Amino acid sequence: MEVTGQEARFRAMFAEEAEGRLATLSELLLELERNGEDQELLSSVFREAHTLKGSAAVVGLADVLRVAHAMEEVLEGLRRGDPATPATVDALLGAVDGMREMVPAVLAGDDRADHADRLVADLHDPPPALAGRRGVRGRAAGRARGHRPARGRAGRHPRAARPQPHP
Repeated sequence: MEVTGQEARFRAMFAEEAEGRLATLSELLLELERNGEDQELLSSVFREAHTLKGSAAVVGLADVLRVAHAMEEVLEGLRRGDPATPATVDALLGAVDGMREMVPAVLAGDDRADHADRLVADLHDPPPALAGRRGVRGRAAGRARGHRPARGRAGRHPRAARPQPHP
């Protein structure tokens, strides 16, 4: 698919916006681990996912849109009273991590439909063996898919790692 100059500008703007929204989603989801009952927090997480979905639709990134929509569905369940279990939060964080990898790839024209399918499936049916086992999904499941494990501080979820400024 050939991208016009205007489309390229919109896609560049989307890439920048998505990076910020995904970072915000990670932070909010880590807070959700601690305060899963906070309706205002859930609304904030939902708004970020919803905005990301809408932006992906504008620039025609169907795979990103599908994953963001699946996140919305899970978050809507939490807003209705479904428990924010460790497996659910892990699946949401996994979707955020997956979209971080997907966005530059799909913007470059790569087909990430299979990756999106896996993320959507994990959101709709988080692996039950992982429930209550913080961080296992990020390390064991990621390795099983050929991903390198994230480096986090001791005792923190692997996705909680923050880049450190270079001295």
